[in-house]
Amino acid sequence: ELEPWLEHYPKPLIAPHTFVVHGKLNGKFARILIDTGCNTLMVSDAWVRRNHMPTNRAPRDIEVEWGGDGDTITASRMMSGTLKAWACGGVFERKRLPFIIAPLRVDVILGLPFLLKLKALGITVVDNSFPALSFENDDNVLLTWTARPTSRKWEPTLQCTAVHL
Repeated sequence: ELEPWLEHYPKPLIAPHTFVVHGKLNGKFARILIDTGCNTLMVSDAWVRRNHMPTNRAPRDIEVEWGGDGDTITASRMMSGTLKAWACGGVFERKRLPFIIAPLRVDVILGLPFLLKLKALGITVVDNSFPALSFENDDNVLLTWTARPTSRKWEPTLQCTAVHL
């Protein structure tokens, strides 16, 4: 029960689902977080080890800042990868994406640099709670990624919901 003085304050806005889509990186299943607040592309160090991915030393150490509170980690490893993800409208594929290897709780993070290279980009909501990202592929075909629950198995999109922006 709330204190009487708290009843006059707005309730917190908390999204019921994170923006995670399912895809493959270098042919291996990955849970991919779409993160407009991230300024790079990252892959989990645990995912890299589990899938025996080749890595390379970064040209120099990379300071990665977590959130806005100033916490940082220093990353020294990177990997290059081909991302493939099911979408309503077809399969999206990008080759030779550079990923910083970092200790993440999700397999892959696609940050703002990735998103800004997409054409006709739009974000909307599907079924009142699932975020959806629409964009055109290289052949100008409209694709839509809709957030998925984060299970550990490959689940291609079986049903598409039309998204009008």
